[in-house]
Amino acid sequence: MAAAASPINLPNTITVTRILLAPVLVVVLLNATGGSLLAAAVFAVGALGDVLDGALARSRGLVTDVGKLLDPIADKLLVGAALVALVLAGRLAVWVPVVILAREVLVTALRTAGVRRGQIIDASSLGKLKMTLQIGMVLVLCAVGDPGLLWIDVLIAATVAATLASGVDVVARFARGATPREQPGEEAPPGRV
Repeated sequence: MAAAASPINLPNTITVTRILLAPVLVVVLLNATGGSLLAAAVFAVGALGDVLDGALARSRGLVTDVGKLLDPIADKLLVGAALVALVLAGRLAVWVPVVILAREVLVTALRTAGVRRGQIIDASSLGKLKMTLQIGMVLVLCAVGDPGLLWIDVLIAATVAATLASGVDVVARFARGATPREQPGEEAPPGRV
């Protein structure tokens, strides 16, 4: 049996750095007058760190329970902090983060309940689209001087629509019973991909 990876490793260090970027992003956004390329850069570093920490952990066999716990916390803190700061800076309507954060709380609760009954609700393509749009929306709202442009309103609407659709998808999969986790060595049931 292989030894467990140490929780003190490069992927987890990147994840902790992403958590520490959340208050930095808030300070930069709240002190900006109009668009801020610095705020967009801070957020972009956090978003790229999300891709990098996961890829490193998987490719180097450094996946740890600490990393599994901290990674979604880092995601939610960075995006949540950005959304709240954008509202406080007058660059985003308050209902947008309310919808996005309510979806995150609901999905986290359903996934936790699923795990308790031995089921898993994996991220879907809708969830990945939602995350991509949220990252794009935050980057744009951080960087662009005039957040009231029509194309930005369309981006916000698309982000909210994808957020709601992915939330409904998770609720539906939970309601019909997500597929139980497979044990190592077990074959997938017929028809499962």
